[in-house]
Amino acid sequence: MYLAWCAEQRLNTTALDSADLWVAELESASKHSARHGARSLKAHGKYLAEDLQQADPFARLVLPVEPEPLNARTATDDELERLLAVCTSTIDD
Repeated sequence: MYLAWCAEQRLNTTALDSADLWVAELESASKHSARHGARSLKAHGKYLAEDLQQADPFARLVLPVEPEPLNARTATDDELERLLAVCTSTIDD
């Protein structure tokens, strides 16, 4: 995805600025997607550094912070039974 995006935008694939722009674009859709996209770029940078003996271009790439998951309260059995009773009584009436 990143390489195709860079080709469309005519950006350098190993530039930190390009990576920052791509992650920001992903972040506008979902912080979760942006975080995983940034993690993939960091892994690619480590590959470049270790296997191809190049400097890691994404070493300073900052991972987006995912928001804390919502701790929604789970309905009790009694609440579910009352809800079911209300739903079935409106269907029968």
